[in-house]
Amino acid sequence: MAMDLIITKLFPPVSKPSRVVRPHLEKLLNKNALRRVTLISAGAGFGKSTLMTEWYRTLQGQGVAVAWISLDVRDQDQGQLLSYLIEALRMAGAVEGKTAENLLQNKRENRFFSVLGALINEMAALQGTVVLFLDDYHFADCAETSRIMVNFISLAPPNVHFVIASRSRPQLPLATLKVHEDLMVLSEKELRFSDREAAEFMQDRRGLNISEHSLRRLIQSTEGWVAGLQLISLAVRDKRMDEHLLRQFSGSSRDVVDFLAHNVFSHQPEHIRTFMMRTAVPERFNAELCECLTGETDAQDALEYLEDNNLFIIPLDEGRGWYRYHHLYREFLLTQLKRYHKEELASLQRTASQWFADAGLIVEAVSLADESGDYDYLATLVGQHAENILIRGHMPLLLDWVRKIPENIARTKPLISVYEGYALFHMRRPVEAASAGYRAEEIIREAEKAGSIPVEELVRLKQEVKVIKAGVAIASDDVEQAKKYASVPLQTTVEKSGFMVGAMKNMLGYACASLNKFDAAREALLEARKAHEQVNSVYGVVYADCFLGMAEMAMGHLQDAYELFLHAEKVSRGDRLPNSPAIAVSRLYQGLVCYEWGDLGKALNLITENIELVDECGQAEAPITGYIVLARLYRALGQPEKVYEPLEAASRICREDELHRLHVLTEYEYIRQLLVDGFLPEAQDRARLAGVMPDDIDADLKTAEWDRVKCVRFLIKSRLLLALGREDQAISLLQHLKTLALAVRRRRRALEIMALLARAYLQKGERAEALNMLDHALRLARPEKYIRLFADEGQEIGRLLAMWLAAPTLREPELHATGAQILAAFEGEHPRGQGTVISPPQPIKTQPIKTQPIKTLPGKILSGETGHVLLEPLSEREVQVLTLLSKGYSNQKIGQSLSIAENTVKWHIRNLFEKLGVKNRTSAVLAAQNLNLI
Repeated sequence: MAMDLIITKLFPPVSKPSRVVRPHLEKLLNKNALRRVTLISAGAGFGKSTLMTEWYRTLQGQGVAVAWISLDVRDQDQGQLLSYLIEALRMAGAVEGKTAENLLQNKRENRFFSVLGALINEMAALQGTVVLFLDDYHFADCAETSRIMVNFISLAPPNVHFVIASRSRPQLPLATLKVHEDLMVLSEKELRFSDREAAEFMQDRRGLNISEHSLRRLIQSTEGWVAGLQLISLAVRDKRMDEHLLRQFSGSSRDVVDFLAHNVFSHQPEHIRTFMMRTAVPERFNAELCECLTGETDAQDALEYLEDNNLFIIPLDEGRGWYRYHHLYREFLLTQLKRYHKEELASLQRTASQWFADAGLIVEAVSLADESGDYDYLATLVGQHAENILIRGHMPLLLDWVRKIPENIARTKPLISVYEGYALFHMRRPVEAASAGYRAEEIIREAEKAGSIPVEELVRLKQEVKVIKAGVAIASDDVEQAKKYASVPLQTTVEKSGFMVGAMKNMLGYACASLNKFDAAREALLEARKAHEQVNSVYGVVYADCFLGMAEMAMGHLQDAYELFLHAEKVSRGDRLPNSPAIAVSRLYQGLVCYEWGDLGKALNLITENIELVDECGQAEAPITGYIVLARLYRALGQPEKVYEPLEAASRICREDELHRLHVLTEYEYIRQLLVDGFLPEAQDRARLAGVMPDDIDADLKTAEWDRVKCVRFLIKSRLLLALGREDQAISLLQHLKTLALAVRRRRRALEIMALLARAYLQKGERAEALNMLDHALRLARPEKYIRLFADEGQEIGRLLAMWLAAPTLREPELHATGAQILAAFEGEHPRGQGTVISPPQPIKTQPIKTQPIKTLPGKILSGETGHVLLEPLSEREVQVLTLLSKGYSNQKIGQSLSIAENTVKWHIRNLFEKLGVKNRTSAVLAAQNLNLI
């Protein structure tokens, strides 16, 4: 269960032992009366919750899977509502909920419908009836929750039913449900007490002795409103309301509600009135918290008094440890508190916050601190607990906390901006993270000038900013810049700042691996793991293992990589991280290895179950490589019509996050698949937009070392040359690429190049050369059991493999067995879309991400500590545009702010990129900050 859920919201109120028997309603209390939606719609106090509780208990006794959520205003947040839906349905035994819970991470809006889809898919497999009870729906009703519920109701399987209680008409398609006979509505007309029921309640259940005339008058004036009857019964029983006063009641308007509540409240003993007002501050309370708020030592006696006298107190558990007030009554009590003791409210909210914090219930503590308006205290509270949230990977929660703190307070506490930067770059929001890091740096400079922060703390804060800058570069896939930042030693130790050291080493390791510095990467990542282990940062350990596993995969070491990914999953499971992408990343990477080994079913499950969460909150390379392999899986499983969907998803990430290198990688796979389908013109068009033309290769052959962007472009060119029948040029370029790949130990890529070379030789008619190249590749691949690398090259490799196996050459039995296993993968593949007509995907609507060449001009204007150089002075307008870029403004918003056209904004941004020598917005902001331009 997610750490910020309140478990008592998932249980109905405790049933009252002495209730009025209502046959016309109780006949509904069985599963045969269920419709798709039952709406219980009435004002406060008409017994909606009581009826739902009875129905819940009855259905539960009939063996129906029943789930309950008591909603409040905070459930207007789609993420929170879905968290409670997952847990409620899991407690009911209707779903396991792991997939849905993993998907629920704060990155992009569309995650909510993925979560919903996961729940619906699980429930579709159930045979029995499931009933979801949503009490107090009006508190959560809004456009956002309506989108969730409309889709849930319309898409859920027919065995799922919804019972909704609301004071107002919910934003649901009631008319449509009614037309399809899927709706039953119980309104005030059905819920209000009849004369007989009201009389039974007042006389038999409440034991009141009032005249028949007064009783009839009372029933008429309250119109069977149950809460009104209860309030009046309290007043009459306590002899605070005479016959004359009873006769003045005239309806069930809000004025009557206020009047009754006032009269009941005002006639309670003073200490009880004070007790109720103060204990209404938190949404739930127990005896210990009540004593803390009231200063009394007999809180349990007071709670029993409230319960015995039906003073709108609701037990939240069978043991009566936790309670809450009826929502309407709590509102009334808070109104009274503000009216008569306004000066106490903020102090009580803070006291309650401190109590929850001491009890380890930090989410409620932060919420109450926010309500108190004591933002200094809130900032202190967040500062005390943010690091624990950080090292456990709860980045969305951390971001929510720091953004509760007003800017004027945050400016006095640089750690707030530091934590905001950490959360944002981990959530792959680099522009916002860069802005947060810049604010932190500015605050630190001001504090240093004023001498308001101890020197040791200043040093630490400056190191935190360096980590954020490296994180922003990583989130932007600018690994060269990330390596520059991460290579600068931090002025701290693991003992003092384990998470910070570990985070920096993780990023250094990832950057080094991306730049082919595998020994340095391994060293950095092992240091990262050690640092994170020392501070119990499971999140950091998992990423150290995953980054190290990625490096091992690049070097062709599949077994070592798989062991690292398994270890990462084991570590994350041992800590039971809720809603963390760490476990999803480790499992997704396991799927990539399983695919290479030819275990298609397991690979498909691992990737499809985790890809969306990794997409939403993972380091960018993980979802992109996941989508690429998913496209290959669809091809291998005979579903070519699905191949381009995951590739479009990968392209979307690259466009939205401006990831140049990964964009080229995605385009390579896209073009490769187009060529498999025979769409050569479309492949050429796509390559042209990616900056690749199958022209002269002389300049390409002069490339001296493996470059992660340039060499992928060469692979695109090689495949196009083969498709165009220009085998000699393709072979020359591939031979050069093989040499470069092996020189930097990128064995996985080298094996792919060798398989492609074997195809090229065979296509040219040089069978002996083709067999020799295949033999060489198989010998390199055998220890790590590669299968799909060869099978993905198509039937040409299959035919060549059959020739290789049939050749009378003496070879090791293990090598022969490897070849036979790969050939079996060809023979066992699903038919490639037999009967399915595949059309080329739609033409590209958006231009690919482009890079700006770095000019080498004489006379450097400015130079930063990490190598940034300003090649030309910026104009005043360019500085204005740059400042707004640092705040995350869109082109449109920048234009509106500066009163210039959007095309003019684009022109200024292109000039900025050239002058700063950068590729995208994030890098521009980082460079400008490094040069003290903003």
